[in-house]
Amino acid sequence: LHLEHHSMPLSLLNQTGPLVAFGISTVSITVFILGLSSSLGRRKQQLLASREKTARTDRLRSVGTMAAGAAHELNTPLSTIGLRTRRLTRRHVDEETGRDTQVILEQLARCTRVVEQLLVGAGDPSASGLEERRLITLVEEGVRLWGKDKELTVDIHDRSHNARVEVPRVSFIQALINLLENAREAQMDAKNNEPVEVHLWEDRGRGIIEIRDRGTGLPDDIDQIGTPFYTTKDSGTGLGVFVAQAVADGAGGGLSYLARDGGGTIAQWWFPLIDRRPT
Repeated sequence: LHLEHHSMPLSLLNQTGPLVAFGISTVSITVFILGLSSSLGRRKQQLLASREKTARTDRLRSVGTMAAGAAHELNTPLSTIGLRTRRLTRRHVDEETGRDTQVILEQLARCTRVVEQLLVGAGDPSASGLEERRLITLVEEGVRLWGKDKELTVDIHDRSHNARVEVPRVSFIQALINLLENAREAQMDAKNNEPVEVHLWEDRGRGIIEIRDRGTGLPDDIDQIGTPFYTTKDSGTGLGVFVAQAVADGAGGGLSYLARDGGGTIAQWWFPLIDRRPT
């Protein structure tokens, strides 16, 4: 530098030079600290999410162990009830007794199916085998099983374009039935007989299922939804949403709840898609 030809006097350069250097250093250090703080914050959130997922999995396994134990214990009395009921059917052939025993056998078969579902993977959805299926096929199967003898209907709106997912089929269908039943009970509490809506579509590599109801809406403590044994119903275990969350987590997806415009709730359930193959 030729200071004698500089437009600023030497005294002013001696004053402004250190200030400029200090300003540049301050900005650089500030940007570095903010970037480091942001990275640490993201890392902390990832650790918390990982711990929460691990804790949720541990709780699910504990619940699964209890469910499996209860299912094994129920097998013997259910078999005895079935045997005795069929014996009564043979002994009493009158029409009224036949109708009663038929109802008992139907309800017994329903209980047996529930026990069998509890025994799948010892209640742990991630333990049952994964199957590749079209999303719409899984949803239609779950709706068909749930819809028997129900006073509400289900409207399915499919925009999934034959998207395929890989999930534990039995656990997926059982979890979907739980979500549909929650929607039905919410609408019954609100005395609303509109159809429950199920919307399917794909978005950025995800297959999304939304169960929309016109029920009583979300509770005030929305953060508790999905916690084992938390329920807003008079007679409920709080495990339906928990299992649905576990099924989604095990497949790399998720479950969230939203308030629906005009009243009601939207349960948004999503799963990662796999490469499409010819159907």
